[in-house]
Amino acid sequence: MDELLNKLIPIFQKVFKKENLVVELSTSAEDIDTWDSLTHVVLLHEIEKTFSIQFELEELISFKTVEDIIKALASKDGV
Repeated sequence: MDELLNKLIPIFQKVFKKENLVVELSTSAEDIDTWDSLTHVVLLHEIEKTFSIQFELEELISFKTVEDIIKALASKDGV
């Protein structure tokens, strides 16, 4: 899980335009002021592009924390 978190941190920093953004498993939209519905879509698109995967709609709706995203990533083949 730590390996995937380490790969996600630069994506979060890029999307939210904060080089020093601290991202933990428990991080959620409530923790990042600029994490709104639009940046959520951009973030997930960047993650899909980086890992060459595609999330299902049900997964997208269920994501509440970074840990949720990591669990979904870990379930994908080749990640």
